[in-house]
Amino acid sequence: MINKIKTPDILIKLVITSRIWKNKLLFFHERRLLHFEKQKQKILYEKLKTDFNKLYKKIKRYPIRTYVTPFWQDSNKKMERVLLPYPAFDFFNNPNLLFLMFMTSGGNLLKKELNYLENKIKKPFLKKIIREEYFGSSLILNREYISSHNSIHHLYHLLKYEERTGKKLSNNMSIVEWGGGYGNLAKIFRRYTKRRTTYIIVDTPLFSCMQWLYLSIALGSDEVSIISNPNEKIINGRVNILPLGLIKYYTFNADLFVSTWGLSESTKDCQLFVKDKKFFGSKNFLLAFHKSTAILPDSDFIRSILPKDIKIEKNNLMKGNFYAFS
Repeated sequence: MINKIKTPDILIKLVITSRIWKNKLLFFHERRLLHFEKQKQKILYEKLKTDFNKLYKKIKRYPIRTYVTPFWQDSNKKMERVLLPYPAFDFFNNPNLLFLMFMTSGGNLLKKELNYLENKIKKPFLKKIIREEYFGSSLILNREYISSHNSIHHLYHLLKYEERTGKKLSNNMSIVEWGGGYGNLAKIFRRYTKRRTTYIIVDTPLFSCMQWLYLSIALGSDEVSIISNPNEKIINGRVNILPLGLIKYYTFNADLFVSTWGLSESTKDCQLFVKDKKFFGSKNFLLAFHKSTAILPDSDFIRSILPKDIKIEKNNLMKGNFYAFS
């Protein structure tokens, strides 16, 4: 989700750098716990990391320009400098990356979202769902759960969907997520539902490679597949990473369409493409979007492409943001 930034970039990056070091000191013990608990993630990272750049070179050949806004085209280019030839093991300790990804960052929003989760899920299970990974070194903002705000934020979306629709996410056998970030929502979805659903993430080539690496390490490499050419198949029961440039070669149906700001931050052409695909046959929707801005002028256009039976409501915790549920 993007908000218009008025503070000079260099000052924001200095603040982020300071916060990273403060977080390391404040949560040193919790980071050590993750280190000992999830040491195998480092071994798997060393095994997979050299494939990152190879995959990226393969899939970036397929054009995506008409689907990606100038803002995200520019952001992806900047992220290349940080993530290539492969992301560092502690990639979230890079202030340039945190600046570009606009991570959720605690405060009153975190408290309200976590309180909501605690009223919905028993603590032992909640701890399992939102506990962070050793890989990535996310900013830990809650000591009890050893969790980042991002994981709390993503689970909040999922539970809000169930509350507002009265439907169980676990009833969906196949999911399409449009714009998956680094893959965290897909991970949280799997942990929460405890099912090996067929999960398809559509995103830009660089984000697709991030999702492949992150989820392969967090879930296990046998749980994740990435499509690098039109001849490869989507595999049932896995998280399938489908780069945006290859989407035109695939036809599939899903039970649930998910996009937390990804589709609304795409171009009108992209949104119309998804509409023409009838949201890949999905009858159930979990969407989040914000008002149009100078940076992303087509965000509000998403309202015009949604089926009429979808309920649009304000996100009461985030001013200028909305949910769409069905």
